[in-house]
Amino acid sequence: MRSAWRFLILACLLMVHGCGSNRAKAESLANETLALLDEMSAAMEKAASAKDIKPQIESLAKKFKDLEQRAKDLKLTKADDEALRKKMEPEVQKAQTRLMSATMKLAGKDPKGIADLGEVMKSFGK
Repeated sequence: MRSAWRFLILACLLMVHGCGSNRAKAESLANETLALLDEMSAAMEKAASAKDIKPQIESLAKKFKDLEQRAKDLKLTKADDEALRKKMEPEVQKAQTRLMSATMKLAGKDPKGIADLGEVMKSFGK
């Protein structure tokens, strides 16, 4: 599951694929994505149950879809794409680790609820 999350995060961050003048926009979108993941992690860390945060996670999923669409509209040169990947990798790993930890913590508190929440989280990246 950990590698699935990493793939999802990297895919989202790197959807800003394909015109060099958009590098600043691409970096901004990547930072917005990381902020959404951070918000999701924080919500999970504080939640007593998955039911408590389902509406928030659904809202984040909608924001994530908007970011995906905005990222699809950008075009990066191969060099800019690679530079952004390299720059964002440490932050992606940090976000991934925190999200996985928060997910596992919530799963320990609410195993049934986390399964229901998983359906909402699957919508990320679709």
